[in-house]
Amino acid sequence: MKRKFRIGLTFEVFILFIIALIITVTCLPKMLSVLNISEESINQWAFPSKYKDEVILKQYKKGLGQRVDRFIKENLSDIKSSKNINKNMNKKLKDSFPYYFNGKTLVYIVNSKGKIINSNIEEKIYSIQTSMLKKSLEVTHCNSEMMRVIEVKKINNDLYVVVIHDGTVVGGFLMMCISIIVFMIIFLLFVKGRLRYILHIERGIGKLYSSEFKEKIPLKYNNELTSLAVSINDMGEKIRKSDEKEKEILLNISHDLRTPLTSILGFLNLIKQRKYDDEEEKERYIDIIEEKSLYLKTLIDEFFDFSKLKWKNDELNKQNIKLQELLRQVIEGFSPQLKEKQIEICMDFGEKPLYYEVDIDKFIRALENILSNAIRYSAKNTEININLYENKGSITMEFWNVTEEKIKEDEVKFLVNRFYKRDSSRSSKGAGLGLAISLEIVKLHKGTLETVLKDDRLGIIIKF
Repeated sequence: MKRKFRIGLTFEVFILFIIALIITVTCLPKMLSVLNISEESINQWAFPSKYKDEVILKQYKKGLGQRVDRFIKENLSDIKSSKNINKNMNKKLKDSFPYYFNGKTLVYIVNSKGKIINSNIEEKIYSIQTSMLKKSLEVTHCNSEMMRVIEVKKINNDLYVVVIHDGTVVGGFLMMCISIIVFMIIFLLFVKGRLRYILHIERGIGKLYSSEFKEKIPLKYNNELTSLAVSINDMGEKIRKSDEKEKEILLNISHDLRTPLTSILGFLNLIKQRKYDDEEEKERYIDIIEEKSLYLKTLIDEFFDFSKLKWKNDELNKQNIKLQELLRQVIEGFSPQLKEKQIEICMDFGEKPLYYEVDIDKFIRALENILSNAIRYSAKNTEININLYENKGSITMEFWNVTEEKIKEDEVKFLVNRFYKRDSSRSSKGAGLGLAISLEIVKLHKGTLETVLKDDRLGIIIKF
């Protein structure tokens, strides 16, 4: 089954990945908004203890609070000497307490009137409320997520260190995890059909075997999975046809071997029981037994040769041979048969010598089988045309003959099938393996062999 506009499975999955991502990014916030669910409410539901003041202060003391105490201890003399803005102190504050440290962190050195002497930011904030200097450490909830910790440390009666830290309790990590889970669910829903189809293909293979390859895997989508299903269906069809051919082969072998063997056994039985009139009749029986035995040997030799070519695949002993001379040599060997049937050979080999590397013994066997078939089934007083030429780098051999019996168009393609013999020629000598053997030899030489019918003339065409 051929499908246009085939889309790769990787590209399909990538597109579904992008669509799932877009849906997650655009639709999840809207859905949460409709349900009146915020990131803060999710955090409060998941981590309620994190929002308690004592927990927030404890985390502050372990982190930023300890850093402030250490800074004051290390720079106490410089802090005490701070009367006006000190650029060096400002730099120390910036280095020790970056403004965006775990949220937003402000560290000021102020006097008793609330005037800011030094700070970790460059913004000009001239003073803070003196009421703030009376506080020591407290937590202010700005909103459901934002928490502000304010700490005031007294250095002396005129100097204070004020820390204002704004931060989130949990942040967006939980929301990110929820988004990833939602995205994975949407993506899996999109690719579920493809995953199920893979399992369907797996089950379909089992059905192919159980149904002797009569079942088919249904085709879905238009990607590599579809190609896989098509390939499996084609493989099943080929195996089924191969099984049918094997059954036909066994029947043909049984028929072709049994017939001469039955005759041999019959005449041997007649001789054994002395059921003959005279010695002359006995000799005739022996001649028939010999003839049938030779025919049986011919059949067995053909079976053996075909099997060896088909499955053993011996290495070829190739030589670069001039094909014109090889063809003439083969044709000369059939002179008696040609004269007997009054058949003429017309050769058109062209002027250009054509060379090709072949295993001489095997290739001569292929040509002999083809020419033998052509002579055997040609009508008397006709011509066999043999053409040899090169076209676009391809060497072509053509054998054309007029058959004695008319061949149907739909029968031509079966002529090279192994053990194929037309009903009218079933009694002819041989197992119907001549052209099949030639086909295997041509395949070993990296060539093709086909049979065609044109104007009541049968053509066997070899191409390299």
